Amino acid sequence: MLLEEEDFVSPGLRLGQLVETVMDGYASRPALVQRAIETAIDDSGRCSRRLLQQFKTIVTYRELWRRASAVASVWHHDFAYRLHPGDVVTVLGSTSVDYTTVDLACVRLGLVCVPVPTGIPRRERNSILADTAPRILATSLEQLDAAVESVLTGVPLRTLVVFDLDLDNDEHRAAVDSARRLIGIDTPVIVEDLPTVLSRGETLRTAPLFVPDVDADPLALLLYISDGAEALKITRYTDRRIAKLWQAMARRPIPALGSHFPLTAGLSEQAVLFRTLACGGTTYFSADGHRIERVDNYDERRAGWL
Repeated sequence: MLLEEEDFVSPGLRLGQLVETVMDGYASRPALVQRAIETAIDDSGRCSRRLLQQFKTIVTYRELWRRASAVASVWHHDFAYRLHPGDVVTVLGSTSVDYTTVDLACVRLGLVCVPVPTGIPRRERNSILADTAPRILATSLEQLDAAVESVLTGVPLRTLVVFDLDLDNDEHRAAVDSARRLIGIDTPVIVEDLPTVLSRGETLRTAPLFVPDVDADPLALLLYISDGAEALKITRYTDRRIAKLWQAMARRPIPALGSHFPLTAGLSEQAVLFRTLACGGTTYFSADGHRIERVDNYDERRAGWL
C-alpha cells in the first residue's frame, strides 16, 4: 500500500523527516537488490568471490534505515568522528547498497554530502577535497587507490571509510590493510571499513534525526559536475530543495523498479535512486561495470527508469 499524499505535503516537513517517513511507511518492502555473490576458497586457502547471474534482496526499507542509523550513530557518538550538522562527507564511488547507506547517514545527521565524480583527473579530485575540507572521505573499494593517492598528497581529512567490500574476501582485506599502512606512514588519517563501522554503530545509542530550525535552510548536497572540457561546475542543494524533490517523487502513483550500474556520480544517478525509494519501489544494482548488464538488468527487471 502506498503512503498517502498527506504524508508528504506538509510545508514544514524537512528532508530527514521525509526520508524517515518513507523508510517507516515502506518498512517491510525490498528497497535495494544486488547481484548474488558466491564465496569460494582456492587450493592456497585464499577466499574469493564470484558474481552470479541471479539477483538477491539485500535490504528492506527498515534494514536500510537501520544501516544508515548505525553509521550515523558512530559518526555522532564516536570520539574519532564527532560530526555535527554542516560537516562535509565526500563520497567516491558509484551508487550501491553501501553508497546509499552512507548517503542516508548524511541525511540523518544533517551533513553535507559531496559526491566526487569518478574518473576525473587527480588534480580536479584533489581540488574538490581541498575546497570542501571533508571530515570523512568515503570511498568504494574500487576507487580506493585513487582515494589513497589523494590522501597522500596532503588533502585535509580525518577519516577514510572504505565501502563495497567483503571482509571474508582476502583480497579486499589486503587492499584495506595496504591502504592503512601507506596512509599511516606520513598522515594521521584513520582508515576504517564500513562493515566494522556498521557493527560498532549497532551497539550505540541511535543518533538524533537532524531537523533544521524553522527559518534555516542549510546546505545538504554539493554537486560537482565535470564534462571533461571545462572547469568543474558546482550546484548547491539545500535541505528544503531536496525535500521538495522527495515530495515530488513520492507522488508517483505506482511503485517503480530502478536499475543501476556504475556511472559517474551526479544528481541524475542519485535522482533515479531517490525517485525509486520515495515511491516505495525497489532499486536493482549491477556490479563490475560490465556493459551487458545494462541490458540484462533492464530486460529481467523491466525497470521503470534506467
